[in-house]
Amino acid sequence: MHNGTLTPTLKTFDNLYPAILQCFLIILLGYVAGRTRLIAPSQSRGLGSYVTYFALPALIFKSLAELDFGKVNWLFWSAIMVSKAIVFVVVYVFSLVLGKDLNIGRAGIFAIFATQSNDFALGYPIVLAVYKDHYPDFVQYLYLFAPISLGLLNPAGFLSLEIQTGSDAPEAQQSRLKMIWRVTKGLATNPILMMVVAGIAANFIFQQTLPKTVDSILEVLASSFSATALFYLGISMVGMFEAKSGFYFVVPALLIGAKLILTPLVMRQLVFTMEPGGADTNLTEAYSTLGFLYGTIASAPSVFLFATYYQESITIIATSMVLCTFASAPLMFITATLVMLPIATQDDYREVLQDITFDISLVGLISSLWIMLIFILGKRARRFPHEFTIQLALAQLLTVLGIIISTSITNPPYWQEILQFVVFLSGVLASRSWTAMVALGLCLVRCRSTCFVMRYRFWFYMYGWGGAILMVGLLIAATPSDLHPQDVIYMYGEIQLAVSAASLFINSIITSICLVVLYKYDRYQRSGYRGIPGADVSSESDESEKLIQRGRVDAEGDEEEEDSREDHPSPRCSVTDIEDLSMGSPSIQNQMCTNSRGCDSMQRDTCRRRLWVRHLRHLKTADENFEESERHQMGRHVLLLLLLLLSMIIGLFVCLWKIFNHSESGVSLELEFLDIVFDYGQGFFVLATFGFDTKNVIVPVINFFRRLIRGKETLKLPPESEISQEVTDMCEEFKSNHLQHCIQSIVRDIRHKLQLLNNVFYGKHLVDWLVQQGLAKDRPDAVKYGQNLVICRVIEHVEQEHDFYDRQLIYRFTVDEF
Repeated sequence: MHNGTLTPTLKTFDNLYPAILQCFLIILLGYVAGRTRLIAPSQSRGLGSYVTYFALPALIFKSLAELDFGKVNWLFWSAIMVSKAIVFVVVYVFSLVLGKDLNIGRAGIFAIFATQSNDFALGYPIVLAVYKDHYPDFVQYLYLFAPISLGLLNPAGFLSLEIQTGSDAPEAQQSRLKMIWRVTKGLATNPILMMVVAGIAANFIFQQTLPKTVDSILEVLASSFSATALFYLGISMVGMFEAKSGFYFVVPALLIGAKLILTPLVMRQLVFTMEPGGADTNLTEAYSTLGFLYGTIASAPSVFLFATYYQESITIIATSMVLCTFASAPLMFITATLVMLPIATQDDYREVLQDITFDISLVGLISSLWIMLIFILGKRARRFPHEFTIQLALAQLLTVLGIIISTSITNPPYWQEILQFVVFLSGVLASRSWTAMVALGLCLVRCRSTCFVMRYRFWFYMYGWGGAILMVGLLIAATPSDLHPQDVIYMYGEIQLAVSAASLFINSIITSICLVVLYKYDRYQRSGYRGIPGADVSSESDESEKLIQRGRVDAEGDEEEEDSREDHPSPRCSVTDIEDLSMGSPSIQNQMCTNSRGCDSMQRDTCRRRLWVRHLRHLKTADENFEESERHQMGRHVLLLLLLLLSMIIGLFVCLWKIFNHSESGVSLELEFLDIVFDYGQGFFVLATFGFDTKNVIVPVINFFRRLIRGKETLKLPPESEISQEVTDMCEEFKSNHLQHCIQSIVRDIRHKLQLLNNVFYGKHLVDWLVQQGLAKDRPDAVKYGQNLVICRVIEHVEQEHDFYDRQLIYRFTVDEF
């Protein structure tokens, strides 16, 4: 909190650390007690009833009955109310738009999750520790904020849940009457809402002074709330978190982002806009930091009870609540600490940020170089959408290079300063543009076709690089006199901020729309585009093998040459030949536009030719064959895009804050810190997303160095005499009872590196078959089963280089059973 007369003291910090520690330590104790069943579920329900119907109502009633409403800033309260309403509507609408089906109940529970905070169990101790010395009245606002959710927003969510629950009722009119009755009854009997009304009434009846007897009873009940509620929160988290993978965590991540990032940013910005402090800018700053701190409080456990009652998105809400509670801990700690951080001068403020920027940029530089090397060595630099992803990494590399050079060199000549700035800003704007292009490219590849992206690839580069360079040139040409050399990031002041805000807004909109379209219309998620184990794709083998040997298709040709010949088909490759080659290849057919797109025959023939040349190049250069949908690495790209979208949202708020407000405080330092981490540390996010992929990165790199040192990876099997009797019996049982069926199901002819391999199969297809037949309980168990078959010499890798893995590696049966 930036205040000219009140500065943080050591006592304030001493109050904060024990408050945060006690909160999460009591939660941990409750979790341990529930996990070890020291407290049975029936006992925990009784504890929850005590908190809900006795301790919390007593605390709310007592606080509101003694509150001096004359000191309440209703403009600040209105700003928080409007902020919550905005977040509620945004989450509600996005839940409807992003959902594959129209489920207003799910939208309602998600909106409640994003707006109902754990005000009293988590918020009260933290707010009290931060503000009790300087602004003790701020703590009372928590009791006034609670009715916003309980009485205004939650009923809208409950109404949606009731409508969704009764949507299939045979008697619609009766269902509507029951729905209205249930919502009204729930509001009327809610103990917290009842105590809010009763507390306000008691305030006017007793003139803010309760009778001594009543006050002493309420004091005992209220004082028991904090520890009991935190302990019960820990118990309630037992069993809520389930181990999941893949896209399951996308929805919880979005909900947590809406609660812990979007909500505090909206509250802070709206409080600044409404200026509840009037002419006192320090008071407005204090209100805004309270709003930001309040927004970082985790969601209340009662949301999980609502989800359970209506049987709506229970596992998602449970997972989100657990992760949100623990994610809020460091965020609340950083916010509360920085709220009390005194910023003496502009120079101190700038020096702190420059040190942070330089350190983050070094991490981003190493990460960007690493991921670019991985993409190049992994032969993914020319695959879609990785071709655009590596451009994003290159833009991020330019950004951090500009930062490091500008920070390291003091007092450079004017031309060098401009050059450094051009490199930096071009990288910043290009990284945002390429984020949108990665999202658009992934969306078009998955929803339209690979050929469509190849045809318009030039315009992706024009937008990604050309647009960024054009904006930098216009900025320098239009504002040469507005240079601020003391600020290496915003040298051109408010004009640069406006350009950055426009770029962030446009690219975040493009990215969001592409993610929505991708989620709803991804054609690879349809059954017609999934690879079928055992499917016979050998139809592409006979004729295409002869054509390749006769030189009809030039596998060494460049895609650029194909572009130049698209209007003049080469006599070396007739339309009939290309159609014969590609019609038998599901991978090529899946990369073309569907017939409903209206492409003419010439266009489709050109697409077949380009895709076939690209297909042959990948077969010749790739160490392993992957299905087209696997090459996209959609899950990793979506995770990366969500992180980059969050980065752009934070950056947009920082730009708007700098344009409309020029004061510095602890929270402004936190916002810029988050912006620096998410903006100049993007290379690390790309590395974390793609750099540690076992199947596509770690194993190929290990194999590369093995081959470099020893020529190739050699699999060493134990002597047959050392194989355990259990493994031997398992293999004999497989050969006797399952071998013939397995061969008929998965064995086929596969083209690998321009060679036709007969009677082979993919490792992942054997894993599928073992799980389907019940020989393995899950995929890891199936991998162990397959490795035992390798040990017993029942199957082997075609090049004897690998053990058995759940991957697109090619194996064959060694027994003579064909």
